[in-house]
Amino acid sequence: MKFIAAALGLLLCGSLEAQALPPLPPGQTLKVDEAEALALANNLGLRAEGIKTSVKKRETDLAWNKLVPTASVSSSVLRLNTATTQVQGSTVAFDPWIVSGSLSTQWTLSLALFHGMDQTVIDYQNSLISLETAKKKLVRDVRKAFNQLLALQESIRLTQKQIANAEDRYRQTLASYQSGLASNVAVLQAQVSWENLKPTLEGQKLGYKQAMRGFAFQLGLDVNTPLTLVGSIEVPEKLPPLQPDSYLKKYLDQRFDVQAVQGSLRSLENVVKLQEDQLWPLLSLGWTVSPALNQAFDPKTDWGDSKNWKDSQGAFTVTLRWQLDSLVPMLSTWTAAQATKDTLAQTKIGLEQVRTSAVMEIFSLTDQIGKSAQSLDTLALNVELAQKSSAQTEKAYRAGSQTLADVQGADLQLQTAQYQVLNEKLTLVNALLDLEYALNAPKEDFLKGDTQ
Repeated sequence: MKFIAAALGLLLCGSLEAQALPPLPPGQTLKVDEAEALALANNLGLRAEGIKTSVKKRETDLAWNKLVPTASVSSSVLRLNTATTQVQGSTVAFDPWIVSGSLSTQWTLSLALFHGMDQTVIDYQNSLISLETAKKKLVRDVRKAFNQLLALQESIRLTQKQIANAEDRYRQTLASYQSGLASNVAVLQAQVSWENLKPTLEGQKLGYKQAMRGFAFQLGLDVNTPLTLVGSIEVPEKLPPLQPDSYLKKYLDQRFDVQAVQGSLRSLENVVKLQEDQLWPLLSLGWTVSPALNQAFDPKTDWGDSKNWKDSQGAFTVTLRWQLDSLVPMLSTWTAAQATKDTLAQTKIGLEQVRTSAVMEIFSLTDQIGKSAQSLDTLALNVELAQKSSAQTEKAYRAGSQTLADVQGADLQLQTAQYQVLNEKLTLVNALLDLEYALNAPKEDFLKGDTQ
């Protein structure tokens, strides 16, 4: 029953970034789409990613503000350290206070300004990819965990049925013993067989309880929230022929990992442009007004007389600045640009590696899906045959022509066949979920058979 261990591993290692919320009403039923909605609403990692994307969107919407000139205004009150002066050989005292104001604005124009605006847009697009990746991954993991829990439920039901059969067999053997038709050893063997199944059931129930806690935590609920899952492991009745080559042609570039690396490439290419912009001059336009009023607190000074306000610092300036060290090889600007180009080259290689890994993953998943679909047909037949064998052996046992060991052997064959079907169903539906995520496309699209 390897799927039980897989279920516990997946669920208990589920998202640790869920918000602790009050429990839902007792006995809350939960469908898989409702579980998705809870996880999307409560996952803290997803919330943080959403805030990050909102910040990037705001920066993109307001990227035009980089074209707005800077402006500042200030005022000062000065008191001269010396309050006297010499006028034609005489010492004259005067008011040492000066009041001044300043208004300045500056507008800088460069190629880097426009590429900086481009970078804002690229960062927002990359953030959208990260957010969508996190959402789709969370949905996939919730669906797989939901399926694992359904499989655990079914395994518990199978064990309960086996226990009921074993108990019935024990009671029948006991009745035969009391009638002198069976030995005491047969009664003991039937009882041992019955009792041996009980710890298995308790272990399954404990595993399911722990897995359910992990699932509630993954959904952002209190871990003790009582949930009843509604649904079944739905396997497509008939899968069309899978076409991995066609899938790669149509869906490869929309994979999340491919999109993420392509976004990094766009960002690095723009950074290269920003660094190359430093090779060109930078134009600045500035205008400053800074009037000052001497002897501001002298009673004779008229603040309203514009002639008393002197502007000796105000000016309109046009500045052309060229950073010459950016033209010299092996200095810091040059080495930084070369490092970025090297990183760009590495990232291009990384994109090819991601594509190669994607090819391997998609072929592996389609192979697994095809194998599981074929195996299910055979395993379903095995279950049918094992059920007939078990029923006939049970009938013969009751008639006294078969031994308890024969019945137990037939039961074991039936149990093995049923678990194999359950495990293969789980493998198939989870592989389909993985392929959906790998292609970033709903299975309804890529299972149509028309992927050209």
